[in-house]
Amino acid sequence: MLKKLSMIMSAALLAAGSSNAASVSLGVTDAFAQLGASCGGIRQQDFATGFDAAGNVAGYVYLATTCSTGGRGSRPRTYSKWLAVTWNLSGVAIEEIASVPATDPSAGGTRGAGGTNYPDCVPLTLNDWTCYSVPVTESVSSGVYSIQDTLHIINQAACSATNTAYCAYRAFLGTP
Repeated sequence: MLKKLSMIMSAALLAAGSSNAASVSLGVTDAFAQLGASCGGIRQQDFATGFDAAGNVAGYVYLATTCSTGGRGSRPRTYSKWLAVTWNLSGVAIEEIASVPATDPSAGGTRGAGGTNYPDCVPLTLNDWTCYSVPVTESVSSGVYSIQDTLHIINQAACSATNTAYCAYRAFLGTP
């Protein structure tokens, strides 16, 4: 499935006009330090929003992990955090600030439509969809770069911009 998503992303980036484009995944490497906990792994959701005035990629990262709090019947505790992130053109996070983005209800939750951020959705099974956004392109002194978000919806009925438990958002930077 990851291979299929990667193929869709490669085709989309090529269609965006970046011939011979290489794809760089955006994200953060200090998720544990940001949350202070990791219980069975940390879920990371990446959202690229555009380019800043210096030509770096700007966006948000949502981090979450859920930990057991004790014995039978106890409620688990979820540690989560939003970060406003700036990445350089190599995909390395150069600035991270705790910040919650304004929610965009068009990011998910409508089967097959996806709204303005994710206009093209492909059904893999009844509750398993893959969507990709129209790339945002920026001409930087050394070439053309485009950023694109993908949304892999594992359970369409439960996936929304405010409930990403059943979504897998990923941001990529296409380079010449």
